[in-house]
Amino acid sequence: MAEFKLTPPLVRQEIIARRRRGGAGGVVDRDVEWLQWLQREAASLPGGYVKKIVWGEEDGYPEHAWGFVQWTVRPFVQGYGCDGTTDRNVHLVALTLCGMLGIDYQRCYRDAYADNDYAWIDALPDDASLVEETRLPAEPSLDAIVLMLADLEQINNRSLVAVLAGVLEEWDLLPTCYWERKDAAKARVRAVIGAGLRA
Repeated sequence: MAEFKLTPPLVRQEIIARRRRGGAGGVVDRDVEWLQWLQREAASLPGGYVKKIVWGEEDGYPEHAWGFVQWTVRPFVQGYGCDGTTDRNVHLVALTLCGMLGIDYQRCYRDAYADNDYAWIDALPDDASLVEETRLPAEPSLDAIVLMLADLEQINNRSLVAVLAGVLEEWDLLPTCYWERKDAAKARVRAVIGAGLRA
């Protein structure tokens, strides 16, 4: 897998190249709209940028995926959810928050997915590029907890959400109907980020 950090001029070049390769209509138009949306989203984040990912032979990806291109926005911010590139970011946030709360995230993952390997979780904080591109919460606020669960659900880790929600409820750290707070939590997190951008 190869990763590239795209500045606004490089995003424009990417759009031009995409149009040249594919003409107009259908997939090309969707790609261009996606890139334009990502550029606007990146501009709303301190240090924001568009990340280009080209899947390759490395890391064991199947041959049919080699050369597949995806774009996303970084840094990853809670509430962004899933665009096909955010799983490790979401797990890093969850691991970090659970560590702050004294919850054994690896055990929760194992309880949720007994047949899956979970050793990779320990390596997440050691991946410097992953840490650099992930905005980690400073404290385990209710907003951070609600968005952690929402993002895990977005990446289809519903069994893990159920285990974590059970632990959090047992420890009185999660209100009933917590999912109804997701949009308000996301808005508050974005407001803090926006204030930081204007400062």
